[in-house]
Amino acid sequence: PEWISVSGDPVFDDDGKFTGHQGTATIITRRKKTEILNERLVTAFDAVEEVVAVLDADERFVFCNKKFLEVNKDVLDSVAPGKTMEDHLRAMVDAGIAPAAPGEEEAWRNPAAPFETFRKDGTWLQLREQRLSGGGTILLGTDITEMKKTQNALQRSDLRLRDFLDSTTDWLWEMGSDLKYTFVSEQGLAVTPLKPEEVIGRSRNELFSSDAERDSWYRHVEDLKAHRPFRDHRYTWLRGDGKVLYLSTSGRPFFDDDGNFLG
Repeated sequence: PEWISVSGDPVFDDDGKFTGHQGTATIITRRKKTEILNERLVTAFDAVEEVVAVLDADERFVFCNKKFLEVNKDVLDSVAPGKTMEDHLRAMVDAGIAPAAPGEEEAWRNPAAPFETFRKDGTWLQLREQRLSGGGTILLGTDITEMKKTQNALQRSDLRLRDFLDSTTDWLWEMGSDLKYTFVSEQGLAVTPLKPEEVIGRSRNELFSSDAERDSWYRHVEDLKAHRPFRDHRYTWLRGDGKVLYLSTSGRPFFDDDGNFLG
């Protein structure tokens, strides 16, 4: 089947009598197929939760999907077809949406890699740009506000945990899968001449093994290698000043969701 566009005008004689029509007919199949494809693309882009915008080679807006318009509802005029990206960035600054001073707009954009931008309404967007073969650009973005909130909550929780660990007199520690220390609480090291940087990256065997408790120490090392939990393993440690410390340590292994040993 072919798509055809027909246009015509009525024709009259000198007495005003209608004598017929004259016109043209043009095959528009290729154009019609393009229109149908564009309609499908628009429908598809409007259905996704990602932000999508297409710019031409002069960085003028050609298309924005529904999500992009929602995100920029306060500056809709700046994303109308024909408006430039610079117009849009400056409009966001003027509207107080973006936390940047005029003149810093280009610092928000990095076509070489995904980048994150924060808006004063609390929204976080992760954006990435892809150059098109015709010289234009497609801008893709994802709302990562909830992910950022989760990350911030985890960071705050981690800081509270670190404060708790540093406030206890017990020596709290963590090892990696290679059985070398990845974390030690600084407060717990107060009774030793060691500093955290002298412990991190070293194994318990390197720091504390003792010939005096060879048998019990051997069993302890075997527990570590076999990824078994242990409790109240007691040993002595001779400090550099000649003072003997009596220590008791407990630990338990942890694994990822697939059962791989992590430390």
